[in-house]
Amino acid sequence: MCTDLGSGHHTLVLRYPNEEKSEVTLDIFVARDNSAWLWVIVIALSIFGAAAVIRVKLKHRKERKDNDAGSDAQADNVQVERKYRNFNMSDDECRQLLKNVEEIMRKSKAYTDPDLKLAGLASLVNTTPPALSYMFNQYLNTNYYDYINNYRIEEFKRLVSEPESEKYTLSALAAKCGFSSRASFFRYFKRATSISPSEYVKSIGKNNRE
Repeated sequence: MCTDLGSGHHTLVLRYPNEEKSEVTLDIFVARDNSAWLWVIVIALSIFGAAAVIRVKLKHRKERKDNDAGSDAQADNVQVERKYRNFNMSDDECRQLLKNVEEIMRKSKAYTDPDLKLAGLASLVNTTPPALSYMFNQYLNTNYYDYINNYRIEEFKRLVSEPESEKYTLSALAAKCGFSSRASFFRYFKRATSISPSEYVKSIGKNNRE
């Protein structure tokens, strides 16, 4: 820490290692005839304040990336489903396909794979992406993304109700359920349940951190 600054204006530049965008610039004014200990206090307070600003900036940048990742994944699935929307199947074929999908969901918990795509699920149930997309859209009146995330939400509710769950954060539990990011989990949970994950956890008497 510098303690020998002369009187006048000084510029202090701080950044985290390898994080150019985290740079914060502070202007410090040192008055004449002030004692050295006062300079130390001013500089220390400036550094602590800058560190807090940097942490906030990095947190916001991470949340933006999470939001972008969640939006991109949903957009990819929507694009695939639109492509196959005109595929035709009978109700009996849709019913059997849904039975196969639900069996895979129960037995292997395929939804816990954050990289599971429509084509991947189609392969698991020995069908084609057009057939699977048709079944979701026309027979269930939903889409692949919502269908998979509903399973993930129910898995989260199951996990968070267990006694040992309190040693995990909400984000860690969401990852176990297959959500690729904290932001997408919080966004979808509130859309599906009308409350936030934190509110839900409190409603069942748990104290998991976010």
